[in-house]
Amino acid sequence: MRTFIETNGYLHLRGVFDPAAMDQISADMDNAAPTYRPDDGNSWWATLTDGSRRVVRMQHFDEHSPTAADLLAGTTFESLAAIPGCGHSSAWRSPNHVEALFKPLGVTEGISDIPWHKDCSLGRHSYQCCGLTVGISVTGAGPTSGQLRVIAGSHRALMWPSLLDPTPPDLPAVPLATQTGDVTLHLSCT
Repeated sequence: MRTFIETNGYLHLRGVFDPAAMDQISADMDNAAPTYRPDDGNSWWATLTDGSRRVVRMQHFDEHSPTAADLLAGTTFESLAAIPGCGHSSAWRSPNHVEALFKPLGVTEGISDIPWHKDCSLGRHSYQCCGLTVGISVTGAGPTSGQLRVIAGSHRALMWPSLLDPTPPDLPAVPLATQTGDVTLHLSCT
């Protein structure tokens, strides 16, 4: 696993977390959504084709979900940080421990499905470069439901965000279709 993530910048692990826990987190997400507001500074919003506004990213989600908080405090989650062997740890975290994301279809305005980018390239390089992002698939995701896509090996190449250079890179684009309870890891510069 370490060699794979070093080479490709990402890793997809199947069946890491219990689907029953994911069902509870999904319910917690639905219950938390109405507590967020567009101007609260803790959420991102999008407009859908029918004109409705939806929350798509909820920061500080662990405050709304004891199940998510327990998962973050568990040994399984901490062991994920050890895979790259670079000293990653969940001990250093921002006050925003976890964000819950919805990926609705038909977004016409707002940030939901972000174009190709490196997490550290959007003005956060000094803070997030060489970071490790852990994604937990609460409901599963595929080509029509907001799956993560990565450009394998891009962490080892100088690449501009697609907003500045829409030219496709000469590296493989890999869609990561997930099942409930799967985990994706990616280096922040992938």
